Amino acid sequence: MNTTLSDLVGLLQSGDFVTAFERYMPPEMLAQLPPEQKSMIEQQLAAGPPPGAQQDIQMMVIVLQGMQTQTPTFNEAGDRATYQISDPTGRNTDTKPLSMRKIDGKWYVDPDTMKGL
Repeated sequence: MNTTLSDLVGLLQSGDFVTAFERYMPPEMLAQLPPEQKSMIEQQLAAGPPPGAQQDIQMMVIVLQGMQTQTPTFNEAGDRATYQISDPTGRNTDTKPLSMRKIDGKWYVDPDTMKGL
């Protein structure tokens, strides 16, 4: 799990958002995207973050790095690891769950749990 998180952090820090998207979004999600939409997303990611998004990316890096120091809660099947994420700015003391899913032996970000982070 920490290898996945380290790789994802490295990709975000290096600005390789296309590889991060393709490597860590669940395959079924990518398969559901029409080719034109996937291409459009990849073009937007390749162009770099939009103005003002750099801070959001840095916050995500901090969240992912924090996850590396936690022990997640696993479901019974062992294919979902859930972390309790704190607001990296410290403005909000509530935690929110963020999950990783294991599919065919590889860990992916669960995009449903990223909403609202």
